[in-house]
Amino acid sequence: GLTWTFKLREATWSDGVPVTADDFVFTFRRALDPKTAAPYVTPLAVIAGGEAIVAGKAPPSSLGVFAPDTRTVVFKLDHPVANFADVLAYMSALPVPPHAVAKWGNAWIKPQHFVGNGAYTLVSWDADGGTMMRENKRYFEPGRRCFTEVKHFVNTDRVTAERRVKSGEMDIADRFRGNRVAYLRKAMPGFVRAAPMAAPYWISFNLEIPKLRDVRVRRAMTLAIDREFITGKLLKAGQIPLYTYTPPNLPGYAAPPVPWADWSQDRRVAAAKALMRQAGYSREKPLRLELSYSNGTDRTLPALLQADWRAIGVEISFAPQESEIYYADMRIRKFELGITSWITDFIEPGTFLELMTRGEQANYSGYDNPQFDALIDEANRQADAQRRLVLMREAEAMLLRDLPVAPAWVHSEQYLVNSRITGFHTNPIGTHRYELLCQK
Repeated sequence: GLTWTFKLREATWSDGVPVTADDFVFTFRRALDPKTAAPYVTPLAVIAGGEAIVAGKAPPSSLGVFAPDTRTVVFKLDHPVANFADVLAYMSALPVPPHAVAKWGNAWIKPQHFVGNGAYTLVSWDADGGTMMRENKRYFEPGRRCFTEVKHFVNTDRVTAERRVKSGEMDIADRFRGNRVAYLRKAMPGFVRAAPMAAPYWISFNLEIPKLRDVRVRRAMTLAIDREFITGKLLKAGQIPLYTYTPPNLPGYAAPPVPWADWSQDRRVAAAKALMRQAGYSREKPLRLELSYSNGTDRTLPALLQADWRAIGVEISFAPQESEIYYADMRIRKFELGITSWITDFIEPGTFLELMTRGEQANYSGYDNPQFDALIDEANRQADAQRRLVLMREAEAMLLRDLPVAPAWVHSEQYLVNSRITGFHTNPIGTHRYELLCQK
């Protein structure tokens, strides 16, 4: 439908001020206001007037979200949105306390000013020392939590983190070295939690680079990636090969078939070499490109990609960068090849496919296909959820034909969790609510 109505439970912010429907009106207007410069608000622009507000053509007050009373929030949409409930679970839709923003401006998120309505509140935040959160005694389910405090530590070394968990200094560590999985399972029985997420990794091709505009080159480089070796022999922590643009096992969705997914690696390499020869390149006359990646990338991964591509006549140099600089450069297309990924906030194909529409911040390749954009737009206007998925599948088929990115592998959750902790479950979006955790 075009109208969605929600009734709020009685709740208060952590400072005791009541949570009201007006707070949600404020939140959505603020998120879509260009002056806020909030990242990843595109999903919220489906609310009536949202696109015009994001474009700076209409005031935030024109947004189709209303508060007829203190406990009712009404959303008006320009067109049906089959997954609007999922959109409202997006991180940019989390409510913001208007009274705190009015008093402190952007400084409201600092620990001394922070106000929230979740199970915990922020007590301290240090870039080097980590964060401390304490239970919000005004949370609407006050007796649910087993832990009154949650501490986050900064661990730059994963082996050090695993030792801290093993010693009992920490209960949970996120990420561990894949080459230590066998050791960890033996040394810390029941601690290893690893499973694929809805988190694809791609190699992004900068389509503004003339030598990467040839789809034969992009297809050859896509074929040459030895996904099975990367996931099974290098990463080894629940990652799986990726052949489609979207990750597998999205509910109700079947990605387009990829014929070469069943080929042997030798057959893929042979086909890749033939494509490179057609494009004018070979081992004797190689194509030279630079691979950019963040410093957090497994150090052996670029070398493996370099070897895979060298075999088909592509010579790669490396450009590692700090994450913040890396993604800033990617957004302005100051790169040739880049290792990119996306961890979704809700499990459906549109959250990935929309990244490749024109003007999207995470469309690092600069893919610009009006037919693709039109399919995504039509899909987003569907009230029929099944029809929406059919259109998404057609759009993904275009991506697999044009290959602005090369599908590579699917990331995994990688946690060490003390066996005394209960309520921790791996899941496709990697979200773990601390109020659901307890101990034996």
